[in-house]
Amino acid sequence: MTKFSLASLLVLLLCYAASINTTNGQIVIDPWTTQLNNAPYPQQYVLVGENIVFIWPEGEEQNVWIYPSRVCFDDTDRRFVGSVPGVNYTFTEADGSPTGNTLLFTSDVDDNCGNGGMRLRVTVYSDTDTLPPFVSTPTSSPPVSSPTVDVTTSPSSSPTDGVVTEETAAPTEVPTTVSATDAPTETPVAPTLPPVAPTLAPTTTPPVATSMPTSVPTELAATEAPTFALTVVPTTPTATKNITLRGLEMELFGINQFGRTTQESWMTTTASYSALYVQQQFGGIVSMFETIYTVTDSTIIVTQAPGKRQVRRNLQQQDISGDSVKITYTQTLIYDTSDPAVTSNFLAEDPFDTEENRVAYVNYLRNNANNLPLSRVVGSTAVTFASPGAPSVSPPTPEPTMAQFLPPSPTQNGNDDNESFLSLPAIIGIACGGGALLILFIIYCLYCRSGGLGKNSKKDAKSTSTPPMTVSVNRDDEVSTLHDLKHRNGHGGDQSIATVDYDYSKAYGGGDNSVSSAGGTLGDRTNNFSAIDPSHAAATGATLGPFDDDASFENHYRAPGSNVKEEVLHVFAPPGKLGVVIDTPDNGAPIVHAVKETSAIYGRVRVGDKLVAVDDEDCRTMTAVKVSKLISRKSANPSRKLTIVRTTTVD
Repeated sequence: MTKFSLASLLVLLLCYAASINTTNGQIVIDPWTTQLNNAPYPQQYVLVGENIVFIWPEGEEQNVWIYPSRVCFDDTDRRFVGSVPGVNYTFTEADGSPTGNTLLFTSDVDDNCGNGGMRLRVTVYSDTDTLPPFVSTPTSSPPVSSPTVDVTTSPSSSPTDGVVTEETAAPTEVPTTVSATDAPTETPVAPTLPPVAPTLAPTTTPPVATSMPTSVPTELAATEAPTFALTVVPTTPTATKNITLRGLEMELFGINQFGRTTQESWMTTTASYSALYVQQQFGGIVSMFETIYTVTDSTIIVTQAPGKRQVRRNLQQQDISGDSVKITYTQTLIYDTSDPAVTSNFLAEDPFDTEENRVAYVNYLRNNANNLPLSRVVGSTAVTFASPGAPSVSPPTPEPTMAQFLPPSPTQNGNDDNESFLSLPAIIGIACGGGALLILFIIYCLYCRSGGLGKNSKKDAKSTSTPPMTVSVNRDDEVSTLHDLKHRNGHGGDQSIATVDYDYSKAYGGGDNSVSSAGGTLGDRTNNFSAIDPSHAAATGATLGPFDDDASFENHYRAPGSNVKEEVLHVFAPPGKLGVVIDTPDNGAPIVHAVKETSAIYGRVRVGDKLVAVDDEDCRTMTAVKVSKLISRKSANPSRKLTIVRTTTVD
């Protein structure tokens, strides 16, 4: 028990700071709750046979679990200790080892295991010196040998009658000693040097020191044995680091969907791979490593090659697919290390830094994820950090300003060269001309709306019953194509639905409400584009842009360097009304018909976006009525996930 004296003293000091008391081989955790600053409990060291007690306030919901794997998301062989205040646990031989075995105590109430402040690690040692002595009963009696000589009752020889007094040797007449002689037997040796008389003073004067001697030796002699004995625990333990990294990005190739189930499987499997990689590569310098992945955003990217007719696809008639998915996530790392070079950024990036590591990661993901989409992954990119403040979705295209059409202002050096800059009168003339054209344009629009020609007056009188404008789709083609705007002859299709003030009896009872009437309920600030009369399209400029007909569409996509990119975006909408108009042109998939500027998702959803799912529920075959009812039923939810497909052109 002597080897644990220094370690026990250190543990007592740490326990005092963390409300942990150790008395007579018993550890008391009071209270068992989340630590301040979400820091883990100090690590404890015990022997087999000692116990630990957990105390918390009465009435508080709490429990205690043991995780032998020391990883929260790996509940292999985990054991339940109790859920009553004062529950205790006694450490057994199975818990310890001569070198020490670490157990993780935590709570699974409100996912406290994911918080660093509810994790307590205890290292258990088995001390063989304290075991009782081993005593066993002999299996047989010791062998007894018989004497080889018979025992006699009488002595072997008879005693003599008397004591023998005769001498054994005769005395000699001459003494054995030698008598002394007067002459020496050997001649003395003369001295080699004559004797020298002693002197009172030394013959030479000792030298005088030029400097004072040092109080300590300049060099220490090396010893073969260490001066200090090894301790069981480090004398200066390192503090556990708990760091969260945000805005990390990774792209997976070959995956065609990334729903909620796939996201959870990816987070668990990727965290397991990172923990295994760090344990194998840095097990000597990094200890107690844990990591948690949380997906914050994902985008499925579909890329089409230019110059093919399949570019114009009908997304309403096929499943969503993609060449890759771009994942934005947050990673929490919990670990101990004494090497300052091992940082949290290094541990997050190194498992995917090289091509060899990424191949190993893809193989691990395919074999261990137990998820069909993830089993099709063929590659991945390295981990990168998103730029600070980057939006999760594409921002709306800004409107052009007058400054884009004005000439550049002259320089400050007073150069009025007419070859480089326009003069002030020229600028004023251009501004006046533009204003005159704008006034003429407004007058012409008012003239057309007021029905200046007699033959148009009757058309305007019937404008309230005119069917909505639609986009014609050729079903014989492989993909949808945008033609000139046409009037429908009937009301076979469904009407647009605004996700604001719902009145199903009025909006869908008669079946004659047009897109413009549904969009009109949104107010003057609604972006509505489908109720434009074809006769006014040329005057107002409200056309389909470069895709008015097939020829312009083909010329655009067959031009060198053109490319179409389809993005699958996930928009999370808050509760309440959204202020969005949904339409199903030609009985196809629902599209965004209009977005109110005061909408909570204005700028994240654009006119023309295809709505394919609401909270991962496929709505591509639903009518506008069903889609709007589906969104309305979920209006009280804290969040609604809208999955949209946006087609953009890349030059």
